[in-house]
Amino acid sequence: MVKYTLSLHTQDSPNKGYEYPVDLSQHYEDNPEKYFTPAKCQELQNHLQTESLCAIREHHLKQIIDTWIEDIQEGYRNTTIKLDLPLLSETNVDQIQDNGNQEIPDLFPPELTGIEPIEGMLPPLQEIYSP
Repeated sequence: MVKYTLSLHTQDSPNKGYEYPVDLSQHYEDNPEKYFTPAKCQELQNHLQTESLCAIREHHLKQIIDTWIEDIQEGYRNTTIKLDLPLLSETNVDQIQDNGNQEIPDLFPPELTGIEPIEGMLPPLQEIYSP
């Protein structure tokens, strides 16, 4: 078994890589596309999303796996890929459904005592506003 490692770097943290190692037998080294079953791809996606806190969509996952398969076929043991991924916290913001507090607050008349114009010809505000 030979260890192959994928290192994912994101735009938000270019100096930090999120690694995912796999041990491949001779059969999978010769045919790496057979190793990446839907279950393995889902496991890879979940691991990278958990580690990076970024949303890895299907097209990102396909790009990651295609690059990794190509590198394994070329004999590279380490694969590094850099992607611009949205944060998980930002991905579902548009789907939030919060109706908020719909109660109308109690209305009360404003307190106008002591409020008068400093200069000018206006009458006191109490004469303008009569509750």
